[in-house]
Amino acid sequence: MSAQVHLPTTNVIQRTRLVRFNAAPLIDEMNRHSTGILIDYDQEQFLVTSKSIFETQDPPHFICEPPLQIEMHVNGEWQSFTIEEYGWTQFDLAALRLSTRLHSPPISLGFREVTLGQEVFFLGFPNGHPNIGPPPVSEAVPLVGRGTLSNLGEQSSFFLMQCNAFHGFAGGPVVSMSNQDLPHVIGVVCEYDRWTYKLEDDAGFEVPTGFVMCLKMNVALVAVQQTSKVFRDDE
Repeated sequence: MSAQVHLPTTNVIQRTRLVRFNAAPLIDEMNRHSTGILIDYDQEQFLVTSKSIFETQDPPHFICEPPLQIEMHVNGEWQSFTIEEYGWTQFDLAALRLSTRLHSPPISLGFREVTLGQEVFFLGFPNGHPNIGPPPVSEAVPLVGRGTLSNLGEQSSFFLMQCNAFHGFAGGPVVSMSNQDLPHVIGVVCEYDRWTYKLEDDAGFEVPTGFVMCLKMNVALVAVQQTSKVFRDDE
């Protein structure tokens, strides 16, 4: 059991970042934090994160005119990054090309070697909480949660995970330990499933189901590849 707790918090945790998009007052404080994971592709580095932090809520509107100015918590402080190239998906996911690479250890990626009902881990920063580690590192450390693969989504871009997750985990990695106890990122937290109850006066309320829709890592990698291709074509 100790190995299962330790491994997801080594290489994967160092690639999991707290992300902030400064667009106040267009986007309120609650909705401008997210979790992201660093992915290397074709000698470039990309940040895969939640697309919703770049959206206003009322009325719905994308703030996507380049360049974007985002911040990531690095080495104990917020650092600014200018994003010139990025890609969106129809899902809650964005792939941002970083002009400055961050040191990150290697990780394994892809939706494979999974079984229905197996235990998985997910990492993130609920409600944008930095969860600062002890000195001398003072780095933002993501929280680690446990989940169960409830539906593999054989004909879908998503799989379903049963877990106790909160706002802010979106964009964070989902990790499988099935491959000889080596951490393997199989997907990205995307949307929290809810049931909506309607009352007689058309009012209603939402109740969390305890299930989270996660985008398969293969789909996230396609977004990264397409963003890289746009960048290469513009050179």
